[in-house]
Amino acid sequence: MKKIGILYHPMNDDARGMAEEVKTFLAARGIAAWLCSAWEAEEAKLKVDGTDLLLSIGGDGTILRAAQIAAGAKAPLP
Repeated sequence: MKKIGILYHPMNDDARGMAEEVKTFLAARGIAAWLCSAWEAEEAKLKVDGTDLLLSIGGDGTILRAAQIAAGAKAPLP
């Protein structure tokens, strides 16, 4: 994988902190990653092109929003 998107719950400081930790972890291994609030669907949709995998960090609502963002993209959401 060359590019991973990380969607997080914007009102949960732990989710944002974990998203930043995952991004740092991936960067240390040569994998590009981007972060975006799962509530910023339009911004995320602009970033999702060319993304190999989407991660969702938050709760049920975050995964539902991530699924909506991923629906039009080729990036899998495990």
